[in-house]
Amino acid sequence: MNLSTHGHLSWLSPHLKGELGELYASTAIRGFAISLIGIFEPIYIYLFFDRSIPLTLLYFAAVSLLFGILAPFGGKILSRLGIKHAMLWSIPFLFLYFLGLWQIEKLGIFFLVLILFHAAHNLLYWPAFHIDFTRFSEQGKRGKEVGYANIIISISSAIGPFVGGLILTLFGFPELFAIVLILLFVSMIPLFLSQEIKEEYFDNFKQAFKETLKKNRRAKVVALGFAGAEFAVHAYIWPLYLFIIAISFEELGIITSLALIVGMVFIYLIGKASDKIGPEKLLTIGSILNAVFWPIKMFVRTPLDAFLAHTLHSFGSYTAYIPFASIFYDWAGKYKTSRNRLVIVREITLNISRGVFLLLLAPVFLFFDNLAIVFLIAGFMSFGLILMKEDPMEIDPMEIVKES
Repeated sequence: MNLSTHGHLSWLSPHLKGELGELYASTAIRGFAISLIGIFEPIYIYLFFDRSIPLTLLYFAAVSLLFGILAPFGGKILSRLGIKHAMLWSIPFLFLYFLGLWQIEKLGIFFLVLILFHAAHNLLYWPAFHIDFTRFSEQGKRGKEVGYANIIISISSAIGPFVGGLILTLFGFPELFAIVLILLFVSMIPLFLSQEIKEEYFDNFKQAFKETLKKNRRAKVVALGFAGAEFAVHAYIWPLYLFIIAISFEELGIITSLALIVGMVFIYLIGKASDKIGPEKLLTIGSILNAVFWPIKMFVRTPLDAFLAHTLHSFGSYTAYIPFASIFYDWAGKYKTSRNRLVIVREITLNISRGVFLLLLAPVFLFFDNLAIVFLIAGFMSFGLILMKEDPMEIDPMEIVKES
């Protein structure tokens, strides 16, 4: 690859030049757009369903399950479109999704099409993103590069929740959606500046799920399953919990923004430590810390409580997930013949586990209205992350043959 074609990114640090530069730049703009509304989205859906926790959880379960089941189809589309075009085509679907949320009251039963738009965006964007990162990040430096990626996303997203909460307080959801839609299109520009990359994906649906269930990768698949379920608690349950205990939009935005700013320090230090002391050791420490800090959120009652608990938990979460991601990218990037396959395995596992977890959780809240107990469950699930570790027995001899 001729890196001279990427000179337009020379203003970035040395770590951000080339293909990762375009990826980071687009992700940063997209991250800021989504951060404006991301933490408020579950609340918006919750209010649309007339404050029904079960229906809210079922909505997000449907999005996750549809993506997880159709992930092999996403791999096929990626092979046809290429990485950059897949990411580009994902943005209009996200645009339609947020446009539909904006007008959800007018859609009636047709609000269900929003699930399709969201899943279509995920199918195009996330496999392409992870394959691109796996392809261009460096073996032995992935902890640092995962850290840089998280810092860039955190920088771009740090003020997003605060600004979003302020816009909601002063104006409302329509104005917020309008700003998000404009920024989503701006995020497409960096992707136009880089050359297209083709990646082949050959598995059909049956083979893709067979690969997911292979015995020699069972431990990592289980770890990904726990990660997917835990993410649901972080992304959907935590914002709902804060809203239900009467944390205002503005306070919620400030809490999230401040925690992200503090978290950038954690990310930088943890990313360096991951490569220095080894991601497996750091993952074990992080998983334990993450498990210990989750239950603290059960006792949050005030905005100050929420900030302290969220910041403390962020430290444990970053300590676990930066090495977790580093190990995955090392594993997926080891053989180019299996790179796409393992990314699709990741998407199938993460999203189906998340969807099933929400599906099982939803009926519980027909009879029980205290969301705090879920934080205890998330703490237990954190221990499962430790299974994402290097295991020589996982190496498939066929991949070595293909590489040679």
